[in-house]
Amino acid sequence: MNGAPPFLLDLNSEELYMLLTLYDHPERPVIPDIRFNLASMADANAEKEFRFDFVITSERDKAHKTEAVCILLARLSYPNRNYDKMQRFGRSPSALSRLFSHIGTILLV
Repeated sequence: MNGAPPFLLDLNSEELYMLLTLYDHPERPVIPDIRFNLASMADANAEKEFRFDFVITSERDKAHKTEAVCILLARLSYPNRNYDKMQRFGRSPSALSRLFSHIGTILLV
């Protein structure tokens, strides 16, 4: 141990082992580079795993899953008011706001 720091020379083998294992990091598992691909799933499996037919808010607004996602995407794609989207979705601005908030909350949780 010619190049060892002087304090290591004073330690017995058990103390040296404890000191070395103190800074030993656990081996991390290898994470495979596999991405999610919905198109590779069978329709029956995808429907079983990800199925929700309707979205119902706490204010009892009910929308089909596709419409709810479209409301979310329309709101995120361009900064306009809910009043402007009223004709496209056939809902009041407040209902559009509640559906957007509900879907956004589901996605963030």
